[in-house]
Amino acid sequence: MTKGLTFRNEYFEEGSKAISTNHRKIAITTVDKAIAYMIQNFGEDLTLDDLGLASGITKFNLCRSFQKRFGITPMKWLWTFRTLLAAEFIRMAPSWSLTDIAFTCGFTSSAHFSRSFSMLFSMSPSQFRRLAKEDRVSDEKKVDSLCDYGVVYEDNEAIVQQAYERMVQHLQAPKG
Repeated sequence: MTKGLTFRNEYFEEGSKAISTNHRKIAITTVDKAIAYMIQNFGEDLTLDDLGLASGITKFNLCRSFQKRFGITPMKWLWTFRTLLAAEFIRMAPSWSLTDIAFTCGFTSSAHFSRSFSMLFSMSPSQFRRLAKEDRVSDEKKVDSLCDYGVVYEDNEAIVQQAYERMVQHLQAPKG
């Protein structure tokens, strides 16, 4: 299990207010709880009410907290994370159906997926996949066929971790 996902799972220990990482205590904020819930349930149909319940505050306070910390709403954070996660799946196995990847990552519409992807990457998912296929020729670690999809999806912690790391980088990048 990857370090980031171990960290995520510890959020949900009953009664836990802080966790120990690298021999120091880190306070868990309501925003952190909401993020952990989104990462754990990225493929589900999540609402602000769900996120509020998971974090222990109202959806209005959650929105204010996200806006203050990241400059975006929780739902924008979720859709951006899902888009970055889809990009990781495309990189891993460009032969997979883009529709299947979109639905796996929590999108309920191919059009919404394509719009979100194009806004974030300035190219369509199909163009991104073409580039991934070109890069894939030299990378032997990629999955070769759709029949391997279930195995990889069940053990997707590394992919989710990569998407989360890209999300952190995305949020830290200067806006322009």
